[in-house]
Amino acid sequence: MNRSESVEIYNLVILGSGQAASPLARSAAAAGWKVAVVEEDQPGGTCINTGCTPTKTLVASARAAYVARNSGRWGVNTGVSAEDIRVDWPVVRGLRDKIVDDFRSGSLKGLTGTDGLEYIEGHGELAGSREIKITSGRGGNLSSRRIKAERIVLDVGGHPLIPDIPGLDSVKWVDSAGLQKIEKLPRHLIVLGGGYIGLEFGQMFRRFGCDVSIIHRGEHLLSREDEDIAREMEKILQDEGVQVITGVHPSGITPAVENNEGFTLTLEAATGIPEPDSITADLVLVATGRSPKTENLGLDSAGIQTDKRGFISVNDSLETSAEGIWAVGDCKGGPAFTHIAYDDYRLLRDLWFPPSSSRRTGISGRPVPYTVFTNPQFGRIGLSEKDAAAAGIEVEVYSIPFAWVARALEAGETAGFMKILASPTDGHILGAAVLGMEGGELATMIQLAMAGGLTIFDLKETIFPHPGLAEAFNNLIAYGKRT
Repeated sequence: MNRSESVEIYNLVILGSGQAASPLARSAAAAGWKVAVVEEDQPGGTCINTGCTPTKTLVASARAAYVARNSGRWGVNTGVSAEDIRVDWPVVRGLRDKIVDDFRSGSLKGLTGTDGLEYIEGHGELAGSREIKITSGRGGNLSSRRIKAERIVLDVGGHPLIPDIPGLDSVKWVDSAGLQKIEKLPRHLIVLGGGYIGLEFGQMFRRFGCDVSIIHRGEHLLSREDEDIAREMEKILQDEGVQVITGVHPSGITPAVENNEGFTLTLEAATGIPEPDSITADLVLVATGRSPKTENLGLDSAGIQTDKRGFISVNDSLETSAEGIWAVGDCKGGPAFTHIAYDDYRLLRDLWFPPSSSRRTGISGRPVPYTVFTNPQFGRIGLSEKDAAAAGIEVEVYSIPFAWVARALEAGETAGFMKILASPTDGHILGAAVLGMEGGELATMIQLAMAGGLTIFDLKETIFPHPGLAEAFNNLIAYGKRT
């Protein structure tokens, strides 16, 4: 390109099209700004293409397989044995693909059908102060253009972090996106990582009929959670036949001699010899964390600082170290949830396009609810006991098992428990964890109670419909205080 040529100037350019990008771009266009969204892959980001949308579709199919195999628990005779229940993986994958296509086309329509908003397919790279080089095309048919922006937002997301395990590249392994595209179900799936992604896929593929082993370095699964939650989750998975091995790390992988599909994974423990010390399988899922997708983004040329893990550093208003450039979503670190990325959009909307229903000026102090979509679900909001102890915050803990919940008993889904942490001085709710039937929805109800300033005493005396899951809050406070 001739550097003397004029460079088109936009009010706002967003690199990436994750869950913050589309609403922010459309809000800016509605305000009369000239806006461009640059995307090198598929619109919608991780959530629509490989994360929330497709995986929850797979979870639904796995749940159906589980209910079919266990229908006798509810007095239903399918006429076949549990071993005869088969999962038609191509059909399951087809359902997943259709949902993704529908969501993706909706996202694309929103980006391309908005006046004042240009959707550009290509790789965007920062090329100095608020200048962007866009490369489009493939192979030898590449083209490039340069544009400038008064404001730039980075919404480029992340990708799986691949551990350095000797022999990994010599055998068949996938990340969470690749696992959704396999041609046939594995006989034995090894899941490396006992976090949210590993647990959801581990249980899912066990229900699809695979042998599953979850390998986790920490002393217990869900390392960030309280140990009682983690141990209960381990029991739930083990009761379904998932092998859970904690406190170990893979030391190497050896391909099978007789065929190209099998391999042996060797395990090491911090002390002593683990039991078992090796596992034979035919597929590895790597679910050991994620890193920011910031390679080839030109951060250095723009003067953008990152932390030691490579995530883009931002202040409370999501601004990077470079003037006029912000970062949102997973690439900035912190909680990697779609709803947090969407809230990043809300904050910039409120800062740039007042008046608004919200008057927040920063991301500090915002609630971070989340749900692990195992069955039963695990929902969290606010402080955990581990968090409270680390911060020196005194709490009272109220806890009951789902075996005390009438609705759960009637539905035959009594696994798990719920607990609330409250202030011992005034009863205000500081946090909650719900592992059990509709745990995510119940935790959300507690979040609303926290947002409304309700106390445990309000929950104890509130009239809830009977027999509903929410009425368990009455008994949780009345009878669940730990002594």
